[in-house]
Parts: sequence; structure tokens; C-alpha cells
Amino acid sequence: MGNAAEDACLEGVTSIQRACASLVAYSSIEGTNEVRRWAEGF
Repeated sequence: MGNAAEDACLEGVTSIQRACASLVAYSSIEGTNEVRRWAEGF
């Protein structure tokens, strides 16, 4: 279909997935305590 609202929604989902993926990668590298501290300050 590809209307503007749909495209924006899909883009939003993609960027959320990317953010989650990088958070997961960060947590496995730096440890969950650092991520928790970051999330609380966010």
C-alpha cells in the first residue's frame, strides 16, 4: 500500500528494532548494570 503513515510506522518500527538490538549488544558487552543505569537516567 505504502501511504505516508504506513511508511512512517514501518520506519519507526525499524529504528526501534535497531535501538533494541544495539541495547542488547551493549548489555552483553558492558553488563546489565550499566544499561540499567543508562535506562534510569534516560
